[in-house]
Amino acid sequence: MYSELAPMPALVDSLRNTLLEITAIESPIGEEKALCDHIAHRLSVALGSGAVTRFHDSLIVRVTQQKGAPRVALVGHLDTVRTEHDG
Repeated sequence: MYSELAPMPALVDSLRNTLLEITAIESPIGEEKALCDHIAHRLSVALGSGAVTRFHDSLIVRVTQQKGAPRVALVGHLDTVRTEHDG
């Protein structure tokens, strides 16, 4: 898997930095607003404000697809679920 990304070090660095950036934002269960605000802003800048719809602290993001391409839903959660060793 990593060998497939070897020719794209800038992409790997960008993904790593984005992951570190968003995981540094506190978002315990029920307090996802700050992270949702951050992600909504980044996506609006990248895709245009019309692509992002906010529903409370959830986001619906529309991306342009090729004609005839299947529709895909990527579903996740924005809250942080702590583990025992998080303290």
